Amino acid sequence: MGELEKWYRAYCRDIYCYLLGLTQDPMLAEDLLAETFLQALLSMGRFARRSSEKTWLMGIGRNLWLRQLRKRGREIPQDVLAQFPAPTPGDALAKAEQSAALKRCLAALPARQQRVVLLRQEGLTYTQIAKQLEISENSARVIEFRARCALREALIKEGYDES
Repeated sequence: MGELEKWYRAYCRDIYCYLLGLTQDPMLAEDLLAETFLQALLSMGRFARRSSEKTWLMGIGRNLWLRQLRKRGREIPQDVLAQFPAPTPGDALAKAEQSAALKRCLAALPARQQRVVLLRQEGLTYTQIAKQLEISENSARVIEFRARCALREALIKEGYDES
């Protein structure tokens, strides 16, 4: 029996009940449950085990539900957001460690890639970046794409998943 199948048997009911509580719709909860385990299967290699499997799976389910709300143009109810636990000091430490890792990985990129990523982070458009760096708008897009791919790979090598 595979690891994901073990998780399914162990947590299926709990995750379904959690999703049912969020959606108030049994059919939607079932769909989200199936999608949760599909997404888990596709991203098992990135599961960093900084939380339990159940917590990780519930996070995937919650994110799928939130994505679906946004797609439907619905506002996320504040009372639902209040149900999510407040960050703990451990969460803050993990976030600080991840931020430090991101800075290290960014510093390892070529200067032009660093510059494009930082300018995008500041909110500049590709047109503005292109003018500032005297490159084409398309080049700015390609440079940012390659930089983000390199950052993602570097962070995964350091043990951080894509979330």
